[in-house]
Amino acid sequence: MEIANRVGMPEADVAAHLLFAAAFNATGGTWTTLFPGLAQLSVDLVTRERLAAELRGFSGSLWDLNKLPFFEDFFLEVTRLFGRPRHYYRRAKVDLAIPTSHGESVGVKPGTTLCLVATVARQDRMVWGDDASVFDPERYTRRPELRAKVYPFGPPPGARNEYGCAGAQNGMASILWKSLAATCARSLDWRLDPWPEPDVDAFEGVVPATLKWVRI
Repeated sequence: MEIANRVGMPEADVAAHLLFAAAFNATGGTWTTLFPGLAQLSVDLVTRERLAAELRGFSGSLWDLNKLPFFEDFFLEVTRLFGRPRHYYRRAKVDLAIPTSHGESVGVKPGTTLCLVATVARQDRMVWGDDASVFDPERYTRRPELRAKVYPFGPPPGARNEYGCAGAQNGMASILWKSLAATCARSLDWRLDPWPEPDVDAFEGVVPATLKWVRI
């Protein structure tokens, strides 16, 4: 309270600011997915205009912001293609036979470290279709069942390994992400320079240090 008084923050607002700070510090994936998402907006004018139209007339709370349908689909597509973590590591405890898509299996001995490249799984054509590597929020309108296959900031619900973002389970991570993204997404008066080239297979998607915001 003493620090709050020094900076002139009303006592009634302290809890909300602490909650925001806690959520922010618990969501390291926010910025790493937000930058390529906004870069994608700057090159995808159709998605950008539709998202801006949905946000332009919005005046609700942060919880209401989290319910906007197209914004949710945009969020899902960003976290699908640019999500974190990019790799999962596991160590085999028993002999395993891992099946492959070709019908064969690969033997794994106990103690072997396994690495799953999440970007490959997130572009599996058997799940997402032939356009799996294409950024397209509309896919969730065409196939609503795909929404349940994106796990932003954490593992699938009910997974034995529950390690993930602390803010994922109560929805704070997605609300934080959207509150930051909405600021730029609701406006069309900016662009990134130089023209960004989002790469779904690159670790960062884009390199923020190479880009600058320009008012149109």
